[in-house]
Amino acid sequence: FVGEADDYLVVRLNNRVVLDGSANRPTGKKPARDYPYEHVQFPCAQGDSFDATAGDRIDIQILIGEQPGGNYNTYLMIEKEGVEFAKDGKGNPILPIFKLARSENNYTDGPQTAADASWSVWRGEKP
Repeated sequence: FVGEADDYLVVRLNNRVVLDGSANRPTGKKPARDYPYEHVQFPCAQGDSFDATAGDRIDIQILIGEQPGGNYNTYLMIEKEGVEFAKDGKGNPILPIFKLARSENNYTDGPQTAADASWSVWRGEKP
């Protein structure tokens, strides 16, 4: 996962924090690397890699939040190892948005994003 938030964005897979894209990193987890996308307040953090196979059941928890109030933004994208992505003007990969349903990417705020990929849209189930 790759993401950023003002103020909080934490992603856990199977009870393991794989991304803390929060402005102040409350989990203490440091990113594998940062992507300084245009139109984003803070660099987007690249999280830990993980294995996932179609049909596997993965428990995912995504925490987002704002404190103390005011403007809020968050971006959560997904990057697949071994895929060659187009680059933006700063040399950052143009990634698809992580989603639970297909949709058009027709917003203009935030980083430039790629179209949905077969691996970027996950099927969600209620716990």
